[in-house]
Amino acid sequence: MGLLETTKKVAVLLACVGMLASPLQAAHPRNGAANLIPDVALQNGGVIDGVVVSPNGHKRGGSIVRVISRGELKAQTTTDKNGRFRVENLRGGIYQFQTEKGVSTVRVWTVQAAPPSAARQLLIVDQGDVVRGLWGDHSHGGQIMNALSNPIVLAGIVAVAVAVPLALDDNDASN
Repeated sequence: MGLLETTKKVAVLLACVGMLASPLQAAHPRNGAANLIPDVALQNGGVIDGVVVSPNGHKRGGSIVRVISRGELKAQTTTDKNGRFRVENLRGGIYQFQTEKGVSTVRVWTVQAAPPSAARQLLIVDQGDVVRGLWGDHSHGGQIMNALSNPIVLAGIVAVAVAVPLALDDNDASN
């Protein structure tokens, strides 16, 4: 087996490994990766205390806080002049805490089940104009840029870029 044949096989193997590795990394984040949904422990009686602040740390008094679970409004309250609020009669689960300027998704734990790392109070940073899930201009070419940012698509492009010149080189050698 010649050097060119071995190089082809290694290139194809590396391209295949690259295509498979990206989805595996996405499915199993690295240890120590930040938890995307914060944990908060309820107090006795299903009570959760929190505070709403602006991005620069100013307290947001008079902000309406809505508590949503599975698309259903579970509670609504208004912050005091210091940005503090209290919601009662909650159970453990995933909740969205909505303010006028943003949404925070939180995993709420009962007192008995809460992990030691769970916060005892909820901090909501009222972000203002937050756009999530968009990258680039989506008017015309944004879909192409999103496709090109996909690791599987990129691995496929690399595989083709390696395989086509090798295949063309074989055709030249056989003549």
